[in-house]
Amino acid sequence: MKWAVSCFKFFASLKLGIVLLIALGVIFGVGTFIESYQGADAAQVLIYRTRWLGFLFILLAFNLLASALDRIPWKKKHVGFLTTHLGIILILSGALVSQRFGIEGQLQIEEGRTESRMTLAEPLIQVLSVNSGE
Repeated sequence: MKWAVSCFKFFASLKLGIVLLIALGVIFGVGTFIESYQGADAAQVLIYRTRWLGFLFILLAFNLLASALDRIPWKKKHVGFLTTHLGIILILSGALVSQRFGIEGQLQIEEGRTESRMTLAEPLIQVLSVNSGE
């Protein structure tokens, strides 16, 4: 049982949170440079859609949840702390849903104009003409 408490304390630690935030900042900085020099597709393959980045997000969510649970019993002074930590967990969950089920594309808009068409990397639907076979 002592190992479970020490494991929980590790996930709830401020040191882990700081290391994760610094690591994510450096990773996103590198991803930005890759995107600038090699393009968005390279940054997606090398950084943004990797399993290890997903693992870091899950680890951050565990860290936030454990630090919120470590404060039980919650008092009135913990409302801001809990709201912030649970809000970040909600944002991370939304990012996971968007990454898994979202549609990604590019929309070019000239200044002063409106646009209603988006360029997708993969076709969303395919249309087959029955008469011509196209």
